[in-house]
Amino acid sequence: HRSIPLRQGADKRSRKLHSLLWLQRRRLNMRESLVIGGVCAVICSHLLLVEAFFSYQPTCRFANDRGLRSSSSDNAVEEDKEVKESGPRPLHQNWWPVTMSSAIDPSKPHSVELLGKKLVLWRCNGDDDDELSCLDDQCAHRFAPLSEGRVVSTSDGGNRKCLQCAYHGWEFSGAGTCTRIPQLASSASYKPERTEPVSSYPVREAAGMVWVWPDMNSADLAGSVSLPISSLLERFDKVGGAKNGFMRDLPYGMEFLGENLVDISHLPFSHHSVGALNRNDGRPVPLKMLSESEREEVSTKRGGGSRLPLFQAEVIDAANHDPEVVAARKNPALQSDPDIAVSTVGFFDPCHVRYHRNPGVLGSSYEINLFMCPKSGGESRVFLHTPFESQISAMEKAMSGNDKDSEKASESERNMYKASILWKRGASALFGRRTKQPPAFPPHMGHMIAHSIFDGDGIFLHKQGDRMHRSGLTYRDYRTPTSSDIAVNAFRRWLDSAASVTREKGLQKAADAVTGENYTYRDDLPRSQMLDRYTTHTAQCKICLDALKGLEGKRDKLLVARTALVGAAGASGVLTASA
Repeated sequence: HRSIPLRQGADKRSRKLHSLLWLQRRRLNMRESLVIGGVCAVICSHLLLVEAFFSYQPTCRFANDRGLRSSSSDNAVEEDKEVKESGPRPLHQNWWPVTMSSAIDPSKPHSVELLGKKLVLWRCNGDDDDELSCLDDQCAHRFAPLSEGRVVSTSDGGNRKCLQCAYHGWEFSGAGTCTRIPQLASSASYKPERTEPVSSYPVREAAGMVWVWPDMNSADLAGSVSLPISSLLERFDKVGGAKNGFMRDLPYGMEFLGENLVDISHLPFSHHSVGALNRNDGRPVPLKMLSESEREEVSTKRGGGSRLPLFQAEVIDAANHDPEVVAARKNPALQSDPDIAVSTVGFFDPCHVRYHRNPGVLGSSYEINLFMCPKSGGESRVFLHTPFESQISAMEKAMSGNDKDSEKASESERNMYKASILWKRGASALFGRRTKQPPAFPPHMGHMIAHSIFDGDGIFLHKQGDRMHRSGLTYRDYRTPTSSDIAVNAFRRWLDSAASVTREKGLQKAADAVTGENYTYRDDLPRSQMLDRYTTHTAQCKICLDALKGLEGKRDKLLVARTALVGAAGASGVLTASA
């Protein structure tokens, strides 16, 4: 994918296609022909899919989703006035994403960390495995971690499950109540009220993620607080896209992760060569902070959502100033209208950053949905979903039974449909899938691209924490002379305010988990550890684990084939020499 940037011209694509056709004409044995043919089909269909996507014009025209423009970027005074007026809730009285739903194995407990607190997740309903429980990760007996235990059936023989401690076998219900102590002479002598229950927390699933409310004393408030999920991400979830979201642990805290996620101007430098981003395209990124009424207007144009962002900034003249839009518009097939191009970045407290972009083509809007989980000081977890409006619309039509090949479909729609079918066939040949409808783009390839993004700034963000700690610096010492940093400053002010309110509640550890106070970053942390993808992602990602196992299986088969072929070649050489 990365070897075929979107901005390549038709000539280079033609040369690539000729090269692939030449490869197909080579005389190879049956196995090699199958593998290389699959690669050819995948790459050719990818080129066609990219071409069709950027020339895609839906028959049903979408409303113009331009944001509000400003001729001046000098608005730092009122950039986050609403943040100062309303005041945040304490950090522990919020919904936080802690893991992907797909990472939860119903047969065993799953350990997570949130705001410096160790928690255990497990599915406690034996009927459909849908019901989740979240408890403190410590047994009420002698505080051994329950995440090292096992999920077992209840002693009454029902369909419900219980969580059994691995140390002495104590069992707990989904509500945290101890239901069995094996060391008692008989169950009749056991009185649950004499055993302190394990703390239980509200938990829910949405957009492919598991969300936890880490305050057991405000469960009623949890029911009235909505999740920061956009209407586009909700549609993405309904067509099955959110389950393939990306999750990774990072070697720096939420304070630096949040700064990084709301910062647009770093993209061409930190992520040079990812897609069409190029450091030579670095330029001013003037931002305008939107007022509450402007945020409401933008939200209405985009289909609404659960709630408004706490603050939202728009790139002025996005066609010429947003690095991603600038890179996308270099593609000659895009036919971009600069008056339609738009780019905004918004922060939804306490954990969500949302980019909304349109490169200048009606119906081609997309979002980059990023969610943060503050594990502890110096450690965070990030989640990524990237729904494209045109792709979701095509999937919705396919699910509703709309015939793409009908006369009513436009030529561009039919081209996009044909390209997606070709891609599916290529993916099936390459990755050995035998299902009738393999994924149009293997999810693990998307995860590999996401890795390249977070690898780009992971090391220096960790080392930034070390430098600031050594010099006794805070974000207030930053030099921010341009409007491109107003979203960063607004985020840090909110973070300080939320941490202060949390400390007033006596939860110093939770506040430190998001600010990094009382944590010392290590300058000697090995680069291999900071860039480790297996521990921080693959081991917890079923998609990538399955892909890894499949590739390892193919490798083993190829090694066997190689040994056989080398042996045959050697035998042939001996016979020829003796003759």
